[in-house]
Amino acid sequence: RACVKRLGVLNVMNPMHADTRYDLDLRHLDEHAMARCLTKLALCEPGTNLVDMQFRRTMESAPIPGWELPASWDENYDTSANITTQTAGVPREGRLTATYTSTAEGCAPRPELRRRLLLRFFLCGMSRPEYKPRPAPMLLSALATTSKGASMQF
Repeated sequence: RACVKRLGVLNVMNPMHADTRYDLDLRHLDEHAMARCLTKLALCEPGTNLVDMQFRRTMESAPIPGWELPASWDENYDTSANITTQTAGVPREGRLTATYTSTAEGCAPRPELRRRLLLRFFLCGMSRPEYKPRPAPMLLSALATTSKGASMQF
């Protein structure tokens, strides 16, 4: 848990293997995005796959009894407008704890959906930049000095 908090959930999770327990603080941008991904998976993949759910409106409040994932959490909203209060989508405050499973009876993963989420939100879905090795500046100046007849000292 501490490792995930330090590195960020989007940097260590992979939606292709989403089956695990989640404890998300929705005030943090990456955990909010993870909740959006879980909502999309839960509403689009067949079966009851988000189980043992609890939602708290604030981090300190008690869990809401009998809470179930509302379909309105999946509705699109305008992120470019920088709106902090919203009526649709995952709220910007609260705590969501739940277990995601795609192996329970009636559940089945949708790889094409998971792949789209992977490419949009997760570090493991990012393409690696092309590596172009370059000599360090100190080495370049030392090489320039030696080309003028001086000896190189380290």
